Amino acid sequence: MGDREFFDIDFFKIRSNNVAPRRGRVLIADPFASDFYFTRSVVLLTEYDPSKGSMGFILNKPMARDNYPSEIFEAFGSEAEPRVYYGGPVGKTQMFYIHQLPPTVLEGSEEIMPNLYWGGKFEDLVQLIKEGAVSFDRVKFYVGYSGWAPGQLEGEIQRNFWVIDDISPQEVLGDTDDLWKQKLKGLGPRYEVWTRYPVNPEYN
Repeated sequence: MGDREFFDIDFFKIRSNNVAPRRGRVLIADPFASDFYFTRSVVLLTEYDPSKGSMGFILNKPMARDNYPSEIFEAFGSEAEPRVYYGGPVGKTQMFYIHQLPPTVLEGSEEIMPNLYWGGKFEDLVQLIKEGAVSFDRVKFYVGYSGWAPGQLEGEIQRNFWVIDDISPQEVLGDTDDLWKQKLKGLGPRYEVWTRYPVNPEYN
C-alpha cells in the first residue's frame, strides 16, 4: 500500500479549495508527490487554457550553481549572482525568465499579472542588467518548464494532486525556500498539517 492510500483519511485528504486555475495563480503540490521536480513544489501558471494546455514554472527548486547553464556565465560573467531554478521536466535545455519588466522596457515580455512578466528578448535583458538598469533581484531564471496537455491539469486537480492559491509578485521574486510551507499554512489548519508530513516517511 502506497503512502497516498495509507493516509487517505478525511483529515489528510487533499480536496479542492474551490479556487480555479488561471494564469498568475499557483499550484501547490500535495505532500505525497515524490518525484525530483514536483516534491513539495509550488508552480506558477504562466499560461492556462483548458482547450490548449497549460504551462508554468516551479518557483521553489533552486539549481546548484555548478549546474547553471553555460549561457548564464557567458552572458553575465563568472562572478555574477543570478538566481536560477529548475522550472520543470519539459524543455530541460531551454532557459526562461520571470521579471518585472513590461514590454515597454523589455520587448516581447508577456504579462502574468500586474507588475510580473515572463520572457522577452534575452539580449536586451542582458544589456539592461549589464548597464545596471535592472538588478538580479528583479529577475529569476528557470531551466525547463512544467507543461500539461489539454485536460491533463484538470484531471490532476480532480485527483487532488494540487491545491490552488493566489500569489503576489513579491512572493514570486522573493525568497521561495519555504514557499510550499508558507502557502499551505496560509490556507488554514487543514492544509498546514501537511507541512509536518515527512518527505521520506519510510525513514521514520
